[in-house]
Amino acid sequence: MANEESEVHKLSIKVSYTVDLSEVRRQAMLKRYSDPKERELQSQCMKLVMNSPKTKIRISEGQKKKTKNPLHWAKMHDARRGSKASKETKEKMRLVKLGNTFHLGHNHSQETIEKMRAVKLGKVMSRETRLKMSRTGKRLWRLSSHRDKLVSTSRKAMSIHPNKPESIVLELLNIIAPNEWAFVGDGQVIIEGKIPDFININGQKKIIEVFGDYWHGERARCYEKTEEGRKRLFKKYGYLTLIIWENELKDVDRVRDKIKEFVGG
Repeated sequence: MANEESEVHKLSIKVSYTVDLSEVRRQAMLKRYSDPKERELQSQCMKLVMNSPKTKIRISEGQKKKTKNPLHWAKMHDARRGSKASKETKEKMRLVKLGNTFHLGHNHSQETIEKMRAVKLGKVMSRETRLKMSRTGKRLWRLSSHRDKLVSTSRKAMSIHPNKPESIVLELLNIIAPNEWAFVGDGQVIIEGKIPDFININGQKKIIEVFGDYWHGERARCYEKTEEGRKRLFKKYGYLTLIIWENELKDVDRVRDKIKEFVGG
């Protein structure tokens, strides 16, 4: 019994000593780091260590082991559930994806790019994953703000320019009513997910649409893609709409008269 008490006493002394020593070390470290020069020196040393090839290999190997462990992903998922990235973090992620030197100080090498491509090659998403992505996409598409932003970004990314039929109409507008109409088919103006081709910029709430025979004809499944549906949609926002069909442009004089009547009305 006495021996057990003695051992417990020794253990408590050891624990107390360890705690006290840790606190002493912590206080010494805090005192040292209160000096700006010391902090800068430690920062430089840490950067040298982290950027050394040996450290990078060690970190890489450790990450590979973690990624092979299903429990690692489960913990990561639980830790991030419900959390949102800050604007600063999103900006950092954007810069990294653009190939900016912010992240590791260098871009991906061609070899790394090929490895990343090879890993994804031939892989097919599971049905469950596709359904999740589909549900998320449909939910976001119902939000007008998200839909308009997505459509606008997509159109601008493609550097949309007036196609041949739109170019003919634009030329006629510049002759009939110069400086009164603008081409906005690149996504500058979006109304309930629909992008008009031309809009009046001289105080009149008027829109001109150029409809392709193929996309807006009998095959148009969506009501808003039909002539009647498009006019009704824009009318909700106070716009008068003129629809010019692609086949009508075979008779340019007739289209010119049609535009003159609409513009002057």
